[in-house]
Amino acid sequence: MLTIIIPSYNGEKCVGVVIDNVKKYVRQPYELFVVDDCSSDRTSEVAKRHGAKVIRHKQNFGGVAPEDYKNFKGDKIIALDDDMEHHPKDIPKLVKALDNCDIVIAARTWRSRLVERILDNICNFPCDDVWSGFIGFRRKWIDLVQKHRLRLWLETHLAIPAAGGRICNVQATTSKGLRPSRFGGQFRGTIKTILFLRRYQKHAALIGKNSCHKTKSSSAPSTG
Repeated sequence: MLTIIIPSYNGEKCVGVVIDNVKKYVRQPYELFVVDDCSSDRTSEVAKRHGAKVIRHKQNFGGVAPEDYKNFKGDKIIALDDDMEHHPKDIPKLVKALDNCDIVIAARTWRSRLVERILDNICNFPCDDVWSGFIGFRRKWIDLVQKHRLRLWLETHLAIPAAGGRICNVQATTSKGLRPSRFGGQFRGTIKTILFLRRYQKHAALIGKNSCHKTKSSSAPSTG
């Protein structure tokens, strides 16, 4: 069983398109959840109408909350954005990559913020495009995610390798999405990126130091 998660905030205009494309491109048995992060629009209604299961937060968390994982049954977990920046046709590539690694990141060939490119070149990240929110990981890491209340974007990418997980990349299909980034414009987005990175790097280092897994992470080669 595969679990597919679409975190969404005020995504009524685009989440249905993503759900329909998941149905088009994913052939193996799966369950599909939309995590409605306290939207003020009809995100939940649209998601249900298109056939997704819905988890609705009473307060905004910024994505999938640790408590949400109790609902997921899949051996492999795939998460993608609600606006088609991440194309569902890439899901099978992420699923296949998880046969050989613990977490996989769909690396983009473009970035919405220049600071991401700069930091990619000066930081020793465990994978390409650590900023991508199109990821997959094995079920065995849910306990770590819940225990340390990890966010799927960026923090999980750093923490799982720090705890000994093997990470790899696949190449994402280039897409600009159906709406502007909610992360902010160039200036605001740059400040947020740097602040989140510093905080998550410190948290990941602490997790790695205290992990019951092997402490030295390893990387798998890119797979497409």
